[in-house]
Amino acid sequence: MHTKLKGKHFITTQDWSVQELKTLFEMAKQLKLEFAVGRFNRLLEGKTLGMIFFDASTRTRTSFEAAMTQLGGHGIYFAPQTMQISHGEGAKDTAKVLSGYLQGIAVRYCKYGEGNRYLEELRQHSSAPIVNMQCDVYHPAQILADYFTITEQFGENTRGLKLGVSWTYAPNYMRPVSVPQSLILMMPRFGIDVTLAYPPEFKLMPHIIEQAQKNAEAAGVKFNITHEMDQAFHDADVVIPKSWGPLVHTRQISQLGLR
Repeated sequence: MHTKLKGKHFITTQDWSVQELKTLFEMAKQLKLEFAVGRFNRLLEGKTLGMIFFDASTRTRTSFEAAMTQLGGHGIYFAPQTMQISHGEGAKDTAKVLSGYLQGIAVRYCKYGEGNRYLEELRQHSSAPIVNMQCDVYHPAQILADYFTITEQFGENTRGLKLGVSWTYAPNYMRPVSVPQSLILMMPRFGIDVTLAYPPEFKLMPHIIEQAQKNAEAAGVKFNITHEMDQAFHDADVVIPKSWGPLVHTRQISQLGLR
């Protein structure tokens, strides 16, 4: 078990090795058991996490803030319009100021072409760990929860399982590609065969597809792409339907300054 995780940034699961991620899951399992019997671990006592939400959130904000409280720490909610960001302060200055006060900075920023770039600039200038609560490219926390749920259902040895990830319709289809991209990146690293299905117009970012293929090859598993939902779900142990927007439309909306 690799336990030297203090101070590590977490913008994508690619930042961490499989062994480091396994350490995280072991800790999560222990903390969940303690919480289930009413025992509150004070692991983060005296520590504060700043949470900057450029985008609205219900589940992510609640889960992060509740976790900080349950572990003895404190979460501060920041909206950009209440910060110097609204007066033009850049990521460099924000990182230097906040990391002087806080033990961690978590950010949700999904605007296409801007979110991940902002997180990377924070990483460059922050003395505290930067945690991605979802950007335009990645949503690592969601995928950690997905994988943890899979292990609870199928056991910790997930090699040989088959996962189908499929685009699906939603009334508000302008949703980021970050969830399916994070799924196809991490799941093969844990021995899971992945089939990704989407209409031809809803392709994901080319460099993410390339990295997912490399991850699958390194792990000795399959990563396939199809435009037929039935193929993704055939013989699958786990299926994850998810809506996301087409890249060309997402890019146009971003250029117009809309969301």
